[in-house]
Amino acid sequence: MSDYSTLKSLIFDGDHKEYKKWSEKLLHYCNTKQCRHVLLQDQPTMPDDSTVLDPTVDADKPLILLRTANALACSILSMTLKDDTSHEQLESSISTKLPSGDARQAWINLERIYNPKTDIDLYNLRQKFTRSEFTTEGISPDIWFTELEIIRRQLMMDFGVSLTDADVIQHIVYNLKARQYQTALQMIKRETSDPKKTSPTLEEIKAELRALFSQYVSGDTKKNSKRETALVVMQSGKNKATYSKKFKGDCRICGKKGHKAVDCWDSAKGKGSANNKMSKLQTPRVVPGDYKAKKKVCTFCGKENHTFENCFKRKNSEKKPSEITEVALMSFERWNPDQEDEGTELCVLSGFNKEQQSELIKTNADPNTWILDSGSTSHMRFTKDGLTNLIEWKAPITVGNKEVIYSKQKGTFKGHIVNEDGIQFTVTMDDVLYVPDLIMNLFSLTKTMKNTSIGLERVGHSLALNIDNNKLIFDKEIKGGSGNLMGIDIYPATASELTEQATTIISHERMHELLGHPNTVVVNSTAKKYGIKIKTSLDQPCEHCAQAKSKKKKISKLNL
Repeated sequence: MSDYSTLKSLIFDGDHKEYKKWSEKLLHYCNTKQCRHVLLQDQPTMPDDSTVLDPTVDADKPLILLRTANALACSILSMTLKDDTSHEQLESSISTKLPSGDARQAWINLERIYNPKTDIDLYNLRQKFTRSEFTTEGISPDIWFTELEIIRRQLMMDFGVSLTDADVIQHIVYNLKARQYQTALQMIKRETSDPKKTSPTLEEIKAELRALFSQYVSGDTKKNSKRETALVVMQSGKNKATYSKKFKGDCRICGKKGHKAVDCWDSAKGKGSANNKMSKLQTPRVVPGDYKAKKKVCTFCGKENHTFENCFKRKNSEKKPSEITEVALMSFERWNPDQEDEGTELCVLSGFNKEQQSELIKTNADPNTWILDSGSTSHMRFTKDGLTNLIEWKAPITVGNKEVIYSKQKGTFKGHIVNEDGIQFTVTMDDVLYVPDLIMNLFSLTKTMKNTSIGLERVGHSLALNIDNNKLIFDKEIKGGSGNLMGIDIYPATASELTEQATTIISHERMHELLGHPNTVVVNSTAKKYGIKIKTSLDQPCEHCAQAKSKKKKISKLNL
């Protein structure tokens, strides 16, 4: 390598972190040029450039060599110092006696800026040694050993502080925290603390830790090779891993859990075929700007990403009634007034005999009363009034006492409700089961709440459903035993029943508002004339009437 290439690799750009490495390289290069001594040692006999020296005189020969070495060292510094701050340190050493510069003075200036040797620097260097630790398992400990030796040598050269091998051993024992060395470190602690045994040297401890690292690396390499081989075997089509975990998701063909679509037995091509369904189920990838790719749309439900053959909604609708099991958990208490005890509680309605059923219906409800049941899976009615589009539907229904009854038909129920304001609105319920063994109609809360547009709220001691800005308030109490059930009257869609209900329910506040806020006498007289029954009386004055009758307070003009 030429001198130009060497000097090009020794360029210093003023980085404090790189100064230590640069100074060592520069001193080694100056040593090859025999000018290192003028940088590190004071030269009191340095001759001036104006002094005439005779090379034939023996006394002048060392001075000539000294002057030549100083000029060479200054030239090397000038070519390697790149930034302005470091180059100014060389220029500040130029004087009338030494126009080419004083290499020793320039080196002292550089050391003072980039490698200061104060008490603070000594403290920081000691802290750096104390806090140095090794925690990584996959890296050779020689990197850490080298770092400790550099700090140790720097303390000795710059500050004259010596760290013994015992100090370094103690630091290694208590700061080497990688797991694979802990057993060996425990043995080293016992040997160093036992006065009867010869303590191992620093180099012996390093050699032992290097051997442990080599074993760790070789063992990990073998594990990785075995793991890669196992992966290759698992990826092959003929061999499959017998220890693979069971799939916990849902099948995209049958909807059942525990298997993927490629292993589904309900595939179109046959039982258990492993390569029969995924090509049908995969939706073409739609790339932005690619208008040729079309999404699959089901012709039955109108939703995307599946076809008519794989539609869950179609499959559920085609299930036979015998495959569907309904549940009705609504219960009632048996209560015999002739007995002093409370009787047997939680007896399902279907467990009553005919006499008890007729008595219960006559005293508590009529055929148009619907009981709110959170444990019923479907709406159920024990009469056919109001049911349309009836089809044969015989499905088992499990009630609370584990008794099984059966539905006869299924259809759509249309009825009318008159709310507390006298406003009537229509209610349509789909898939209502006709179950003649029931003694009351069941309104399924769980099926209703599947519709996200329907809200549920509490009104006093009752519950209400918000449907299209109308409220279905289950405020009818059905007494039985020591408890009550919540119900609502829904009348089949006949004109006579609607008219009769509309003229019997209206609140005093609503009537007062509809008539333009007249007094109580006018409200009652008008309702009586038109055959309207007032549901409640006016408990407190109307707020709007009170505001209209109010007047401003008189204010004295003298206080303004």
